[in-house]
Amino acid sequence: VHKYLPLLRGYMSLRQEILGLDDLKMYDVYTPLSKLDMTYTYEDAKGKALEVLSVFGLDYQARVEEALSQGWIDVAANKGKRSGAYSGGSYDTKAFILLNWQDTLDNLYTLVHEMGHSMHSTFTRENQPYVYGDYSIFLSEIASTTNENIMTETLLKEAKDDKERFALLNYYLDSFKGTVFRQTQFAEFEQAIHEADAKGQVLTSQYLN
Repeated sequence: VHKYLPLLRGYMSLRQEILGLDDLKMYDVYTPLSKLDMTYTYEDAKGKALEVLSVFGLDYQARVEEALSQGWIDVAANKGKRSGAYSGGSYDTKAFILLNWQDTLDNLYTLVHEMGHSMHSTFTRENQPYVYGDYSIFLSEIASTTNENIMTETLLKEAKDDKERFALLNYYLDSFKGTVFRQTQFAEFEQAIHEADAKGQVLTSQYLN
């Protein structure tokens, strides 16, 4: 990750140039560069997810169909519901998914991303005893981001023009930045905190900042 930081910085410079900014702020990092509005209804997204994830074979595909049709997924935004998306459940339940569906390209990716987590959890719980049923975030993100990458490859092949390709590649690069570089940053920050604590450092907000 450190070796390829120049690529990340190059992308940030390109982003700054495209947005026409003298100073790139943190919120600018999350601004879409594409103006194309690619929309997907939940029904469309379910069909696309089944199509794309069929590459994993009949057993995996059957589990995805079960998740989509048997009430594993809380789809719609609702009063009092937490924002974002999440794959959860416990060791002896289904691997439930929380969504807040908005008919966007991001939500299509979110569906296959969280499905990756839920399928990972499902097969883990069926094949591992409870004591080995947990997994680290770095391992869990392999299942989810693999699904996203397969979706990206599929959509790029189906793209009708350069505007669609640009929107998809912009989404892919932003996801790569967030998953690979940011997750590593989180891990390094946690390591620094633990090492400081082990040395007796008082972890005040000033120190952490």
